Amino acid sequence: MKNTLFSTLAFCLFCGSFANVALAAKIEIPAENFEQKLNEALETAPAGSEIVMPEGHFKMMNELVIAKPGITLRGKGMEKTVLSFKNQKTGSQGVFGNTDYLTFEDFAIEDSAGNGLKVVQSNSPVFRRVKITWTSGPKEENGAYGLYPVMSRNVLIEDCDVSYASDAGVYVGQSENIIVRRNKVHGNVAGIEIENSKFADVYDNHTFGNTAGVLIFNLPNLPVKGGRQTRVYNNLVEGNNLKNFSTEGGIVHLVPEGVGVLVMANSEVEIFNNQIKDNRFTGVAIAHYAISEKKYDDASYDPKPKHIYIHNNKISKRRFHWFAYNRFTIIIKLLAGLRTPEIVYDGIEDGTYEGSAGTDNDRLCIQNNTTFEGEAVTYGNLHLDNQRKGYPFPGGPATYDMGPHNCTFTPFPEVVLEARPNLEKTFQQFNSAMISPQLTEKFCGKKTEGVNWAAAEYDCPKLSDYRLFANVSDPTKDGLSGGFEYKLNNELFTDYAEKSRFIFLPPGQKIDYRASGVLDLPVGSVVTKTFSFYTEGSGGKTVPVETRLLIRRKSGWQASVYRWDNEKKEAHLFLGGEIRPMKILVHNERPMDIEYGIPNRRQCISCHATDLNKRNELSLIGPKAKFLNHNLNPLTAGKNQLVWMKETNRLKNLPVLSEVPMVAVWNDPLSGSLDKRAKAYLDINCAHCHSPMGAATNTGLFLATEVPTETVEYGRCKPPVAAGFGSGGYLYDVNPGHPETSILPFRMKSNLLAARMPQLGRSVEHTEAVALINDWVSHMSGDCR
Repeated sequence: MKNTLFSTLAFCLFCGSFANVALAAKIEIPAENFEQKLNEALETAPAGSEIVMPEGHFKMMNELVIAKPGITLRGKGMEKTVLSFKNQKTGSQGVFGNTDYLTFEDFAIEDSAGNGLKVVQSNSPVFRRVKITWTSGPKEENGAYGLYPVMSRNVLIEDCDVSYASDAGVYVGQSENIIVRRNKVHGNVAGIEIENSKFADVYDNHTFGNTAGVLIFNLPNLPVKGGRQTRVYNNLVEGNNLKNFSTEGGIVHLVPEGVGVLVMANSEVEIFNNQIKDNRFTGVAIAHYAISEKKYDDASYDPKPKHIYIHNNKISKRRFHWFAYNRFTIIIKLLAGLRTPEIVYDGIEDGTYEGSAGTDNDRLCIQNNTTFEGEAVTYGNLHLDNQRKGYPFPGGPATYDMGPHNCTFTPFPEVVLEARPNLEKTFQQFNSAMISPQLTEKFCGKKTEGVNWAAAEYDCPKLSDYRLFANVSDPTKDGLSGGFEYKLNNELFTDYAEKSRFIFLPPGQKIDYRASGVLDLPVGSVVTKTFSFYTEGSGGKTVPVETRLLIRRKSGWQASVYRWDNEKKEAHLFLGGEIRPMKILVHNERPMDIEYGIPNRRQCISCHATDLNKRNELSLIGPKAKFLNHNLNPLTAGKNQLVWMKETNRLKNLPVLSEVPMVAVWNDPLSGSLDKRAKAYLDINCAHCHSPMGAATNTGLFLATEVPTETVEYGRCKPPVAAGFGSGGYLYDVNPGHPETSILPFRMKSNLLAARMPQLGRSVEHTEAVALINDWVSHMSGDCR
């Protein structure tokens, strides 16, 4: 094989420190031990590399994470290279990327637990000839989205084949500059969905056999709002009559079967030169957000569709087909005389009955649309907000005069994606942190009396190479060179693991206090966290499974995972990740079976990349003043931990304790109110993602203790966003007084990968915490309806 993984890595041996070299390798993955080799390549490949997968049907156990910019992941063809996630054990996506200039080509993803291929806040992602499907056909349990770029720019999706997603096959959300073309999208609830996005061209696609062919939505309570300038043209949209199989609670669950194109609450939409046929409910529908009957608390949101231009389409639909999908379907059919027109407008707030129809800039314009037989299409305005006295239905009576829409708009310009710049310097800068094996061996092999500080810049093959602990086989005590154990008053739950945390500061250095966010540790600092378990036969002692390091190198924080050997004498650098079935004793008492997941390094990014503007940079999560402000650490002998750190010359700029934030302890009723304890748990377990700059920012759900409980941002009466099956069929993240119908406790309790929260780090329910959250929601007052 000309460019094998081995030969490429061997080539890297001659690259010195790589500091002055912009590497770009072509790496071919062997079929044998495929998943492990693919993960190793994604760890070691320089930015800008092309990773080529062989022909074959490969069983994947874990979500595949891509974190280096410019990576091209390529197979041998959509039908030849297939990644099957049918037996997936960790992660919610099949493939996940959170960096720029990614390209995905010529392979298939089957049966992912959640979304098929998701990319977050990426510039210039390309999806080309990628097939996403769920092999059991349309089922509610399928992943929500097939191709799912969100909060991204310059998105290109072309020549792909996507089927059986339980929400949308191709979904582009909260993004800008988008081209979706020449795709085959079928068997999904929504074929193609453009949501809260700007400047999108959707053309030359074939959407068929979905519930609805194309959706153009703008929704409230999201970080990115104001969807506009979407062009839908030259598409074949036919036979989208599939029964809606999405989970109740999501907005797409309201979409009736048999819709060609549906625009809701969006502005500046142009629909032209499409062939829209055999969609038995209607060809094109225009709707106000109020039709959803969902409340929202978003002062900046405009729920009305405006500046919609529908022209030069061929539209026909099947003759009358009676079905009772939901009450709106029945009402609309009755209002429209049983046979709905080819173009339907809900008429909410259109001003017809008040004599104030839309202005020139925000009206609905309809021109030159015909049936396939050359006849003029029919149109109906349902006036659904008109409550006329004595009329038996909400809205109506329908009117059919297209005269108010006899207008035109200037066509929108073609979307032009920004050209990818010359990325050599970008990749060179990213790759400058790569270190040759010769240097690693030189510095990791040094013998020192205390911590081997010179090795901090390197990924040493053994944990003992860093000389962090007096006893190399016990990472839970006796840190060398002043390394000290610290305690958090609230901990991230990880399958009931017992955790030991240490901080090692370079000689003469101190931590700088920060009132918000994590404390500022100096360059060279090493933070360790060891995960151990009580097991039968361990004699009341914990057995270490893995030790994770976060080292603040010159290039920023870097993570490494060390797996303990069977003899528990040494931990070795472990790149690939694994699932380990274990029998443990919870708190050395209750027996339990778990499937413990040791992450690969790229999975660390899922939690530790807490700022999407710096998504290739990791940060600490736990060492925040509010989690360290206590006297629970045995090391400090009853003294406040932060004060002890100051007095032992480990911390500077600490204010008086009355000015330091403090949170309750989630499982200590004496430490604070039920509300404060619940929020403390959700903060440490969820807020690193559910924050304005975290990986889950697109959901609009923010769970830091500082966010007021009574707000929609904290989940109160907040409809789900992009949750799919993860909503559990419930309508709100937090339904006051009703934990049994609230999404948040449902996802904490669920062990299904598509619903489980957090997505990584647990395989069993944290029963005590779920009980706390249920109690918290039960005591809330109010009503979402």
